[in-house]
Amino acid sequence: MPSSRSTARIGFRALNADDLGMLAQWLADPRNSAHWGGSGETDALEDHLTDHRVVQWIVTRDGTDVAYIQDYDIHAYEDHPLAALPKGARGIDTFIGQSSWMGAGLGPSYLALHVQRLFDSGVPALGIDPDPENGAAIRAYEKVGFRGSEVVHTKWGTARVMTLWPNSAAAKDEAHLPETASVLVCPKLQHLEAYCFALRNGWSPDNLRPQVADEQLEWIARDPRGFLDRLEDVEAKGPTVRLPDGSEVPRLPGLRRWIWQDGFCGSIGLRWQRGSNDLPPHCLGHIGYAVVPWRRGEGLATRALIDILPLARSYGLTHVDLTADPDNHASIRVMEKAGAQFVKSFTTPAALGGVTDLLYRIHL
Repeated sequence: MPSSRSTARIGFRALNADDLGMLAQWLADPRNSAHWGGSGETDALEDHLTDHRVVQWIVTRDGTDVAYIQDYDIHAYEDHPLAALPKGARGIDTFIGQSSWMGAGLGPSYLALHVQRLFDSGVPALGIDPDPENGAAIRAYEKVGFRGSEVVHTKWGTARVMTLWPNSAAAKDEAHLPETASVLVCPKLQHLEAYCFALRNGWSPDNLRPQVADEQLEWIARDPRGFLDRLEDVEAKGPTVRLPDGSEVPRLPGLRRWIWQDGFCGSIGLRWQRGSNDLPPHCLGHIGYAVVPWRRGEGLATRALIDILPLARSYGLTHVDLTADPDNHASIRVMEKAGAQFVKSFTTPAALGGVTDLLYRIHL
């Protein structure tokens, strides 16, 4: 049952001279130095502190500095590759601080927020000119809506010209996701680093028990393969399940998939009772999902829900039930987009809080 109470924790603060040492360390990271010129680039960033053409920001998440982003007046630079954009257009440059933070969906999340801030301030268009060899950055920019494939040679180096206009900034939803590609992956060792990154940064796969994040981090540190094996437990061989009130109940058969689109985006689980569509009272629905705060609003939960339905059918279910807080309008929209129909409102068991929830159903 996705929570309506979690909010994105991305923030921006103005760069200051005290940040230059940190930027030098970030730029020394091989994945940054390959495209930004290494820690020597810090001198140029320091010069920008007194350059009225450039506005510089440090991106924060949960109060932690994680990335650098700057926007600048394109037409203040002679022979700029983005000069075809209208007067007032801004260019953007950005990089994530450390390699360990990359591949977790951070880039598209903060970039989309900064893009919206610029458009809200009246900027008519935006441009970005990445190194054509920087595929990861290009995919992140495309995720936000930047488009363009022209490669040009400039005095700053070879660049791919990409632009974004206000009427395309809102296209950050499933329309950008290939309709033929599933957003679900079976959790593997190569996915664990990005998963742990989410756990360490305020996200939990259990919306009712946020402490599960710390419990899983300890488990993964102790036995990563055992943790992954337990995510596919169709025989219900695992230990009992702890409810929010501390009581424990038998485990149901189930499996879990991770939502993956340009990095880890969230988790979705399926559980069932052998030989029946019915569920015990302590289990509110067949399917539960949780998207990381910095990837919400992209249509990923809807895609994940749709993608897991064939699995539910393969285990003999003829329908799946889902629940949501009546105030969680985003979750309700996700379920309805996936074809769910409202069944009733009900009061959850005392062990689950004794609150009012809404029951929805998808017929398979």
